Amino acid sequence: ESALPGVPPKRILMQEGDTARAESLCRAALARASAMNSLGLEFECRFLLGEVLAAQGDSPRALQSFTAAEQDLRQLRSG
Repeated sequence: ESALPGVPPKRILMQEGDTARAESLCRAALARASAMNSLGLEFECRFLLGEVLAAQGDSPRALQSFTAAEQDLRQLRSG
């Protein structure tokens, strides 16, 4: 299930092969999570975005997203 209302689970979009839509929805969800000041949701969105970008074959941006997710996780654990 999706962590944010109205955002379809990534696995459904990935199964359909609609990675462009999955990326767009992940980015929208990340913006909403940031606006809500929810670091936990930001982590989830960045991690999922990394998976989507990796599925698109965009390794550099996937790595950036995974690295940002890792930083979020470290901050969650420390604080």
